[in-house]
Amino acid sequence: MGYLVHLLVALLAQGMAEEGWSTGCRWPLAALLLVPVPHAIGWGARRLLRRGRFRAGGVLARVLAGAAPALHVVAVCVFGWADALKGWFGEGLSLSAWPRVGLLLVLLPFVVYELASIDARARLETETGTERRAWRIFQARMLLSGIVPLAGYVLISSAVGASETARVEVEEVSLFAALFAGGLLIALALLLPALLRNVWATEPLPSGAMRAGLQAVADRAGFRSRALLAWNTGDLMANAAIVGIGPRTRIVLFSDSLLARLDGEEVAAVFAHEIGHAARRHVLIFVSWAAAFFLLADLAANHLFPSDAWLSGGFVLVALIVWVLGFGFASRRFELEADLFCLELLGDASALIRALEKVGGRFRDVASWRHFSTADRVRFLERASAEPRIGDALRRSLRRWARLGFALLAVALVLQAWSLARAFPAERVRADLRLGRYASARARAEGIPALDPHLADLAARAASLGRDRVAAADLETEARAAMARNDFQSGLGWLDLAALRGSSDLAAVADAFRAIAEKDAVASDLLPSRVYASWRTELEAFSAGARKRTGPGDQ
Repeated sequence: MGYLVHLLVALLAQGMAEEGWSTGCRWPLAALLLVPVPHAIGWGARRLLRRGRFRAGGVLARVLAGAAPALHVVAVCVFGWADALKGWFGEGLSLSAWPRVGLLLVLLPFVVYELASIDARARLETETGTERRAWRIFQARMLLSGIVPLAGYVLISSAVGASETARVEVEEVSLFAALFAGGLLIALALLLPALLRNVWATEPLPSGAMRAGLQAVADRAGFRSRALLAWNTGDLMANAAIVGIGPRTRIVLFSDSLLARLDGEEVAAVFAHEIGHAARRHVLIFVSWAAAFFLLADLAANHLFPSDAWLSGGFVLVALIVWVLGFGFASRRFELEADLFCLELLGDASALIRALEKVGGRFRDVASWRHFSTADRVRFLERASAEPRIGDALRRSLRRWARLGFALLAVALVLQAWSLARAFPAERVRADLRLGRYASARARAEGIPALDPHLADLAARAASLGRDRVAAADLETEARAAMARNDFQSGLGWLDLAALRGSSDLAAVADAFRAIAEKDAVASDLLPSRVYASWRTELEAFSAGARKRTGPGDQ
């Protein structure tokens, strides 16, 4: 989870730079100067700890843990790493553009800083060379498991984006974008077990009494999986997990540290606990709540702040924080329900309690975001064993929350479907205009009663040319001819069509004309000198006319 958060911060840095949160400098090689920083922080933490200054050393250790994404923000927003890549490879390396394989280069400093941080933390956290090597390998594999899905997304998107038709349809038509995103999520869910099995160091659990005991637990619960795997973490993590959807793809992981600490009965109890998550469909409930929450938040943001991207984004960010808090609240109670499932399946909680105590160790009284403390879980199991009504009350409460989540998801899906269906016809018109399918755009536009007048005008204007796939240069010629006749409204229409055909320069010219009309702006301040020089005559004529229309008598 930690590396996923780091990765999100690294992507956020790219978004910040694209929104103008940067110095404007382009010193990409200066990003190399930041590579030694994690080791410097680690060195400082070691010195403080050796001198007995544990609080200050602990602070530096925590700084080191989050150093990589922070350094990446500096590389992107201060040293201009992303801006330099754009200059070298083009706009395709922007988060707002269609992903290209080169987008992975944006994250290169982050990966380097993360590897340097892993090495520095290994030197801080471990004593021997063997432990240090195990730490590095385990953490590097965890980092890789976060990067590979992103790389897969970029590769798939690049393949789809190679087709202009597919790219434009997904960009312009919300329904197609939703289907594309949903397909990617389903593919990730199906491929995740194979990904983790190969990226993490796993091997089939060896035959013997322990495996036989685990299989007996699975048979008793009616649980099937593709594989029972031992997960080599270098004895750094005591954990077990079921990953995947359905018996044909899901795998069960038991870490080496867990297998070393627990006896056969205790491992079987932990397995029963994990089966409890699957049997009670906790992942499905989480997904339902998450989908409902964010679909409704998206609808609310678009309704409340339709034209303000910052307020809309801020609303979604607040919703995300609320979701994180709610996720932790629900997760802790789902852990208790999985403990109850183990109690009911095995008929006794003693093995699970022993396992919890061994894994919790000296941190038995410490709770986490997703788990109650070991002490609280043990007390709950003891009370539930003596008084079944306690477990019944928890299950009833969670069933109510599950039903509410499914109901909210149904409402969110209906509202989203209605929104997508309502937007679909007009979005197809816009997609046709971008693709130069002008006859199709006009035919679609004529069949939409309440189509936006500007979009209807663009469709009719484009069809008047009598041919499809007109180049932006030809549309520019039409725009100049209209401007020469002082028909600026028509000229703007042709510029808008050229912008839809992919001309960023002509899109900027159209924006400049509108800014002059609305704000009495100065065109030379709005356009690159090259573009301004090409359109200077038309812009000055339009500006003069705008001043006459807003003279003293009109104010």
